[in-house]
Amino acid sequence: AALVAVPNVVGKSVMEARTTLTQGGPRGGPANGQFTVEVGPAVATTDMHKDGLVAEQHPAAEEQAPMRSVVTINPWASQAHVPNMVGRNLGDAKRMLEGGPTGHDPRFVVAVGTALPTTDPRQDGMVAQQNPAAGAQALQHSTVTLIPWVETVPVPKLVGMKVDAAQAELKQSGAATGRRPGGDFTSEVAAGKPTPDRGKDLTVAEQSPAAGELAPRGSKVTLVPWAALYRVPNLVGGRLNRTGTVPAPGEASGRGQDAFLVKTGETRPTADAAKDQVVIAQDPAAGTQAPRGTIIVVTVYALQTQ
Repeated sequence: AALVAVPNVVGKSVMEARTTLTQGGPRGGPANGQFTVEVGPAVATTDMHKDGLVAEQHPAAEEQAPMRSVVTINPWASQAHVPNMVGRNLGDAKRMLEGGPTGHDPRFVVAVGTALPTTDPRQDGMVAQQNPAAGAQALQHSTVTLIPWVETVPVPKLVGMKVDAAQAELKQSGAATGRRPGGDFTSEVAAGKPTPDRGKDLTVAEQSPAAGELAPRGSKVTLVPWAALYRVPNLVGGRLNRTGTVPAPGEASGRGQDAFLVKTGETRPTADAAKDQVVIAQDPAAGTQAPRGTIIVVTVYALQTQ
């Protein structure tokens, strides 16, 4: 590869240095488009006026380097004392560290770590720990990690309730006391547990965390409902319609096919228009018992056109 001289970008801003190295100077020049730029680790300085300017470059200025090779630039970064954020509201602490709306220095990048549990509602949302610690010297624009407190509250008893009522209970918990307008917990409904007792259908069989356990506000409670077993209708010979259902004599309403979902699996070609979309096989088989919501996969004829 052809060798070209590396331009001098020390003292330029990172943006100017990148432009010079990748696009050339104001008038283009021999370095136009010759290099790829990588920004390396910052170099500490106590002079805030140097902040963001290039301190070093590799290869050095005027060295000969292959076209399209990498030039690494290391910017200056002034150091500052990390302020004490412990005990502050997390949102306020983030705004202060990031410079706030007025952009005052020092500025840091904020990362929020895993919250620590507390039973004291007054600590909820406050900063429990920070890293680096208050008073430490750190490069501006480096990362400060904040660990907040999160209040833990008892999980309500949901087993035995209908799923929709249990979800409503989770949304209302905490709202009545003003702790959390949207409720203390969110919910997730897992796959159901089969049961021959249709009276238990869509009733919560299990919950996690269990009733009475302390869990962080805003965390998820998983609900496992009972799923009543229904007789799988015979769909073979029926025709798949546009809505993806198949009329099943004696089972097309009530607790028959309505308890199941139908999905097309394989198709078999046919030249007979009368057979188009007619079901020729199904899984699970007709007459077997399966939980509500089970998917019946059907094989149908598909008309082949010339």
